[in-house]
Amino acid sequence: MTVALTRDAVLAALKEITDPVSGSDVVSAGIIRALTVEAGSVRFVLEIDPARAEAYKPVRDECEAAVKGL
Repeated sequence: MTVALTRDAVLAALKEITDPVSGSDVVSAGIIRALTVEAGSVRFVLEIDPARAEAYKPVRDECEAAVKGL
């Protein structure tokens, strides 16, 4: 049985990832923006300070892996 890919499922997966700056999850930290789930595709933006882009690369990779795991 396949689980439907929903916005709530994506948000739940992303809530497992910690924002290195605030220490809270990336959803609560407010850095996940423009999340859309349609026709099996998920799109979102990590809205961060450009000066911290390198520090957030592992977070981006974790977010992508979490969503692909769904």
